[in-house]
Amino acid sequence: MKVVSKSRQTVPAFVPKAPDAIMAELWSTKQRINAQADYDIDKLLARVKREVERTTAARRS
Repeated sequence: MKVVSKSRQTVPAFVPKAPDAIMAELWSTKQRINAQADYDIDKLLARVKREVERTTAARRS
């Protein structure tokens, strides 16, 4: 995955066509908010994996 500066928005591999202008604006706003929040699905998935491994290890003890 490419490293993206906070000032740039991440461009998804698939950009769906909005059915109307309101949905297009909503999706654009969502992308902007995600970029400002430094939202990264890879980071979130890695965190979930660490939590699952930690929980599994604790149960085995």
